Amino acid sequence: ILEVFFSQMEQDMEAFLFVQDHLREMWPRVSKRIRGKSILALIRSVLEQGVTEGAVSAKLNLDLLVTAIAGTLQQFARMIYFGQFKGPVRTWSPEVQAIILRIVAPNKQ
Repeated sequence: ILEVFFSQMEQDMEAFLFVQDHLREMWPRVSKRIRGKSILALIRSVLEQGVTEGAVSAKLNLDLLVTAIAGTLQQFARMIYFGQFKGPVRTWSPEVQAIILRIVAPNKQ
């Protein structure tokens, strides 16, 4: 998921942010088939697999984990765009990954 996230940001940051900023207008028009393939559905699927494998805490609410991850990534993209973080986007990948891992498995750190 993070690989795709960083690739999309590198490929076209403005398009990435445009979609994020206009989801509330566009989402109601999206078919159920496409909704099932959303980034939120993908994150949830990965988290469910992580719970099964023991990599994600089963004590945490999956909807809140999806919210925390999606919100972190969206805000990070905005802060990159506005110059809050310096250097190439990929510079921050290890730290973003570490933060996501702390979110999903806080007792394993």
